[in-house]
Amino acid sequence: MLRPAMPGDIFGTDRPLTVVVNPVAGGGRARRRADAVQRALAAAGVPLVVRTTTQRGDAQRFATAAPGAVLAVGGDGTVHEVLNGLPARDGRFGPLAVLPSGSGDDFAAAAGFAAEPDVLAQRLRTGAVRAVDCGEASFVTSTGERVERFVNDVGVGFEADVVRAIQGLPLRGKLLYLTATLRALWRQRPFDGELLVDGVTAPARPLLFATFCNVPAIGGGLPFAPDAQLDDGRLDLLEVAATSRLGTLSLLGKLVRKRHLADPRVRATRVATATVRCGRPVPLAMDGEFVAADVTSLAVRTMARALLLCGAG
Repeated sequence: MLRPAMPGDIFGTDRPLTVVVNPVAGGGRARRRADAVQRALAAAGVPLVVRTTTQRGDAQRFATAAPGAVLAVGGDGTVHEVLNGLPARDGRFGPLAVLPSGSGDDFAAAAGFAAEPDVLAQRLRTGAVRAVDCGEASFVTSTGERVERFVNDVGVGFEADVVRAIQGLPLRGKLLYLTATLRALWRQRPFDGELLVDGVTAPARPLLFATFCNVPAIGGGLPFAPDAQLDDGRLDLLEVAATSRLGTLSLLGKLVRKRHLADPRVRATRVATATVRCGRPVPLAMDGEFVAADVTSLAVRTMARALLLCGAG
């Protein structure tokens, strides 16, 4: 935890808070909350400018151009874009605030951001700045190598297929993820995965998926990595061995009850750096967004306390 922030440290007429709004997030909920938080911020005396997205990539561009702190009004996908647009200042990114308004909002929950616009506005006016971890993922596809930052998780295999199945479903939270899991189940296809973890290589083995978590819950509150912490300098790696469709359903039931880590098909490890080499092209998802369908290698590293948050609980 850093020292308490003074309003003049973060906001000013030359560096107003940039409010990035994804109006379609949460089925339009973000648009309504954006109006409410603008009124609350004005009442709190916080100078601001509003930027509204109309297409993918807008949030990243708005964050890059922001003169100071950024408030993301949307879901985890909006947060992901903003994070990847934030310029580095003295080796850190931000400050970043979030008004949760999406279908999952897992990062906002982990960081303790208030869902009430009035509460968030007051925290932004008087609260402390907190430094938390984020991750960096480098992955190889048929079109070359890409590098992106993430705050929730990045994963390859079946879990990414579930994220792909989420697209277009008119649901929220755990029900959205569980429904998408059932849709993805019929095209389940394990892959041979070789992992290099903190310099140690493990033999390749058939995997259902491998996911690196920075927060305890993903998929709208499912406790994939219940012991994960935002500021411990580690990612929680969840490897799930190949299993049948019935086996996957069994694991899903255990996941909902927080009993999956005791299953012998599940291996949990805390890592600072890791690489997954895939025996065939596999799908990849990050922060609740489907990213690529044909990844052959994924390398991750923890960026310890590199992300500054303002207004978090």
